[in-house]
Amino acid sequence: ASLSSQSMVSPESSALGTAADPLQHAQRRRRMRAIQLAVKWNRPLVVEAIFKEQHNPKGEFTKSHQLALQYALELRRYDVIRLLMGYQGFSLQFVNLCKLYLVPNDGFLDSDEKLQKELLTNQGRIRDTTHSPRRSYECFQDVLGVWLKNIDKAEGRPGVLSLSAFAETAPHFAHLFTWSVFLGESSIADLFWRECDDPARVALLGSHQCLLMGNKMVTSKSRLEEQAERYEQMAVDVINAADSQMDAFAVLEHKEGRFSLLDLALQLEMKRFLAHRHCQALLDRMWNGRHAGSSVELPENISMTALLWRATMPLTNPHYTAKARSLYQKKTQDEASKKARAGLKVERMLAIAKDAMRAARVEATNAMAAEPADLNETSVVRRKRLSEDYAQKQRNHFTKFKARARGGVGAKLAQAADSAKKGFYQVPSVIFVLRFFMHCLFLVLYTYVLSYVDISKIPESYPALSDAEKVFHLWSLSIVLDDVASAIDADQTEATPPIKILRNVLMVVGVCARLETATRHAPVLYSMYQILLSFNVVFIAFALIEYRSYSKPIGVLYIVIQRMMQDLVIFMEVFLYIVVGFMLAFYGLYSGATPNEGAAADADAAADAFAPADPAGSYGGTYGGEQLQRGARRALRTGAASGASEGVEDQVSELWEAAFSQETAEKLDAHLEPTSALMKPMWAVYGAFELEELGNAPIGVAPLMWIYVLLSSVVLVNLLVAMFSDTYTKVVEQAEKEFRYQRYQRMYSAQNVWDPIPPPFSLPINALKLFRAAMRVLLAPFRTGAAATARGAGIVDPSRFSAGGTGSAADLAGGRSKPPAQSKRLQLKYLEHVEAEEAQTVEYKTTEVQGAMNQIHATQGEQFILLRDLIKDVKESVQSLKREVDEIKRAQPAPKPPPTLRQPVAYAASATAAA
Repeated sequence: ASLSSQSMVSPESSALGTAADPLQHAQRRRRMRAIQLAVKWNRPLVVEAIFKEQHNPKGEFTKSHQLALQYALELRRYDVIRLLMGYQGFSLQFVNLCKLYLVPNDGFLDSDEKLQKELLTNQGRIRDTTHSPRRSYECFQDVLGVWLKNIDKAEGRPGVLSLSAFAETAPHFAHLFTWSVFLGESSIADLFWRECDDPARVALLGSHQCLLMGNKMVTSKSRLEEQAERYEQMAVDVINAADSQMDAFAVLEHKEGRFSLLDLALQLEMKRFLAHRHCQALLDRMWNGRHAGSSVELPENISMTALLWRATMPLTNPHYTAKARSLYQKKTQDEASKKARAGLKVERMLAIAKDAMRAARVEATNAMAAEPADLNETSVVRRKRLSEDYAQKQRNHFTKFKARARGGVGAKLAQAADSAKKGFYQVPSVIFVLRFFMHCLFLVLYTYVLSYVDISKIPESYPALSDAEKVFHLWSLSIVLDDVASAIDADQTEATPPIKILRNVLMVVGVCARLETATRHAPVLYSMYQILLSFNVVFIAFALIEYRSYSKPIGVLYIVIQRMMQDLVIFMEVFLYIVVGFMLAFYGLYSGATPNEGAAADADAAADAFAPADPAGSYGGTYGGEQLQRGARRALRTGAASGASEGVEDQVSELWEAAFSQETAEKLDAHLEPTSALMKPMWAVYGAFELEELGNAPIGVAPLMWIYVLLSSVVLVNLLVAMFSDTYTKVVEQAEKEFRYQRYQRMYSAQNVWDPIPPPFSLPINALKLFRAAMRVLLAPFRTGAAATARGAGIVDPSRFSAGGTGSAADLAGGRSKPPAQSKRLQLKYLEHVEAEEAQTVEYKTTEVQGAMNQIHATQGEQFILLRDLIKDVKESVQSLKREVDEIKRAQPAPKPPPTLRQPVAYAASATAAA
């Protein structure tokens, strides 16, 4: 009774209404109650019998069927759902999707606090049975759409699951598939997947759901990962069922919202799907522009040199020369046809003009005659007014004509812009070659700027910015802006590598240090500028590998290097812990009185004699006697008396003094010297120590150094080599799949993220992008209303759906389009293949079982024959034994009576009785 009151009584009463006949109404209620119990007990045959008794001559999917379907979905009754899906006119229109998420399941949905909070907040709205199906679906979009968006954001995804909440204007099988996967009901999910019109996309989303749940449910992670692999394999099998590549390409290139199926696989990191032969064949075509929507088809095996020549020399580009030739031929043909029709056209235009003037005069005359005369209006004024009205009509006609002409021009401009987007410079291979070429030029300019920097001239004159440095700074700024614009782009699929972030930071800091010339520390900043530029050129050169990683040999090695860098980061953390311990140990042994203290004192005395203290300094206090004295002291201590090294050391000392006090700066400067006790372990790992120094070192330094070198150079280095070897073995096995995934990742960035114009020419474009992004962020708090809320959440406004329940391309983030016919055809072919395999497996198992049974029967027959023969033999043996016993008895003589004299008669009688 409680079950009836909670689930079905109020919906049934609202659906069936108040019956005119109380008896008929009671019968309907009893029938619905019987359906409830049959569904609860999972008795599909009973449900089918009840619906057969119902008066439904047309065999339609009635409201009773809809309520039974809702109840079966809530109880997750597979057999009943399958039965109801087989009825004619089956529809999901009245399914309350939000109510399905309210049912307790003791799984992922119940463990998500945000979802449960949203469901409890909107519980009254969800359970309201007076809402129409459209209002119920809008409730699903409001509650579940935002939640799906948030869980995708938490995983760093662009909200692909939330797109399924807005891909339709009514409940769809994809929604029920998503719900079933969240519940872990794989059998029900497979049932709904069979009815989806875009099965490969839905299977990839289901795989993503399982991985997402596995990250939050540790106890079920292995099971969910296996389920994710199964769904991804289903998508692969659907594509594999294509008879031709063109059918597979039609499915892979179909866009649902912002993403095609290929883009979705990239967003979800489905590497096995992207490694499929049809996906790779499509990537090869896209690399050279030979795909749907492109107006350029480059040769398949075109070299980088030829591609660069075509990109930098447009006049020799066959694509543009052929287009120019076709335009010239068309223009020549048009001019010839114009000359041929010139006379006829002039005559026709004159005739049309005469007819128009004659019609205008007749119209004006008729208007003057038909209009009632105004007593206060003279004939002259009247004619003037009518002439003005006629002129206004002519102006209106000209305005409409001009608007139509402007519309035609606008359409032509839009068509030209669209063709430019699909032109030669939008081809991914052209974008890669141009960026690689411009990066090489930037590296050449970088080398020239490094050769231009000269620290030895700083004390005499501070160099001004040269033209090469100005170009270099603008180019560096354009590279940084290009990386930032790519990182914040909505279509970006990969996180910015730490090396690229470090490169940009060093570049910006170095340029700022070079431009700062007003402070007294400008020479120190110039030295920093040289140091940062020298370090950063390593990362600039390393970026060339990334551009060339599209080639398979280099790409595989690039992947191995990336994985080894991750191992190196882990190793360096452990290594630094050990090195810090030994650094402090050496510092403790060298602190206090040491044998080297006298040598240091002699070096200090020599430095004082070489450069007496001069606070004023010979250069206005900037590079005075104190700095020179410190440089000489360090040179005498280390044995290096180079003037250039003194200048660099003095500039570093100036930098320390700018951040700390003079005493603290001197201590830090002394401790960070390569020969100091604190820094000895950092260089000893490379063998940079002298055995003679260990003889004069304090007690305990020599054995400690021996232990440290053994641990660092033997144990830790071999550990690092073993880590690299293990990583290389693992990566090489998966390198093919990883290379194909990263290959499409870069191609997707070239098509959707990068600007076709490479730096430095893209500087104003990227600056404008960043300005717009900054304005959107600044103006976000001032947006109000439901539209702003939907925009902030990344979803669409439900009110934008039409009243008829149909959505348009503008309703969604990128548009909702009908899946191609090949998608459903491939699914049916895949299902036929699966059923054939299952039938073959069943037949094989049946044959195997039948053979086993026959073998058992044959064995039993043989055993029966053997047993029968054995019994026969036993019988014959028994009979033979009996015969032998009888013969023995017959052969024995009769027993003689014992001799007796007293009672012979009695003895004979007893012997006879005994016999």
